[in-house]
Amino acid sequence: LVALRLVSVLAVSGALVYAWRLFRELGAGPVTANIALTVVAMMPLTVFLAGALNYDNLLALLATAFLYYGLKLYKADRVDVGLWLKVILVGGLAAVTKYTFLALAPVVVGGLIVRQAPMLPSGLRSSVREFFMVRRRGVAVARALLALGAVLACGLVVERYGLNLLRYGTPIPSCRAVHPADICALDPVLARNYGLALAHVPVPPSLSGAVTYLTYQWIPLMLKLLTYIGIVGVDSARSTSYGPPVFGALLAWSVPVVLGLVALATTVLRRVRGARLLLAAAGVYTLVLFLWNYSDYAKLGQPVGVQGRYVLV
Repeated sequence: LVALRLVSVLAVSGALVYAWRLFRELGAGPVTANIALTVVAMMPLTVFLAGALNYDNLLALLATAFLYYGLKLYKADRVDVGLWLKVILVGGLAAVTKYTFLALAPVVVGGLIVRQAPMLPSGLRSSVREFFMVRRRGVAVARALLALGAVLACGLVVERYGLNLLRYGTPIPSCRAVHPADICALDPVLARNYGLALAHVPVPPSLSGAVTYLTYQWIPLMLKLLTYIGIVGVDSARSTSYGPPVFGALLAWSVPVVLGLVALATTVLRRVRGARLLLAAAGVYTLVLFLWNYSDYAKLGQPVGVQGRYVLV
């Protein structure tokens, strides 16, 4: 168990390394990048995730690496097969790690295709030759393994989502479409959702309902759960907590400051090549996450699946 927790710590540490490199790629200086990284690393939720056993740790690493390599490729003035293979490898692994990554990846991949398509006729062949035709055996083996990994990652994506689409008509089928109801009831989250669905009459989604849910449920819960951590009491009893009250107070005071910095950063980042692509991807991901949560709320009558870590990851 300790070894597995160390793997989680390494995954989050790797995500922070890629986050620092991403800040630098966006034009931040070393000091600014260090400050931004410190803010992310010191969040109670980040520390909690690093010590927990779940797939969000791996997704944080893969998604951050995907954004970093995607930004480097978008800024490139030529076709770079090596960067394409890295984007495909980490993107494919992230997609099979957690399906919510599918809300992020198409925007980035689509932007890369639009950006690189005019360069393909004249630069693809030379880039492939330059990437694979190397004399150093170690480099050649590493690049061959990278290409093989990218192919396998694509195969995993097709195997998971493509076969689901062919068999069930959707890339993400419900549990009851795949397993008997008694098997699905063994999962406490699914059992809770099924119980709520039986006790609640679904409400048709509407604009006014979405605005009410956003302001009175979604945003307050997201902010509250950003301080969600695990604790061990004096009697070794394990439980969860929203942390000391000071966390909530600091968060409440910092929200206007953070929103102001985000607005300022958006204005500045628009001048950086590729920054708009990342902003669009983040915006679409957040919108899809909200619509997914609102759809569940309309069906179940309770805000389920709302976690600050989903936005952080």
